[in-house]
Amino acid sequence: MSHVLIIEDEPAIAETLIYAFQEMGMQATHKSLGGDALNELNQHAYDFVLLDVGLPDMPGFDVCKKIRETSKIPLLFLTARNHEIDRIVGLEIIADDHVAKPFSPREVVTRVKAILRRTEHRIDVAKPAKSTSNFVLDALANRIQYHDRFLDLTRYEFLLLKTLPSIAHCECP
Repeated sequence: MSHVLIIEDEPAIAETLIYAFQEMGMQATHKSLGGDALNELNQHAYDFVLLDVGLPDMPGFDVCKKIRETSKIPLLFLTARNHEIDRIVGLEIIADDHVAKPFSPREVVTRVKAILRRTEHRIDVAKPAKSTSNFVLDALANRIQYHDRFLDLTRYEFLLLKTLPSIAHCECP
């Protein structure tokens, strides 16, 4: 189950998005301040970030820059600003997509799922290693290490093992 961090200062929007993600079988956590969200990302593993550009404590662009210092986690900007320059700035600081308010919650969830499908091969170096597993997944090289030895796997064996929770969330080199 994918876990999305929603960084949005408007509770009604956040609640609507949380409901939409839950309806699609995804977990969502909400933070209304950029600083709180950055602390949350340092303490817990997430698969995706939904980030409002206009936050009360710091601009969403600054939050994105701080996230990008340590992570390649997929990120989508939500913004009330609908000017071309805002979209360009967001995409240039390495957001994966941009949605202008008002938006359809189902469309946002669908965009998130599409981005997750495209980016599932990327390693997120900022995810804390929570696993005590003896497995180490190297997604870029398509190999799995067990007790400091690489396993000799076929492509299908690798893909099957990669989906297991004890391997999918383990530490990456």
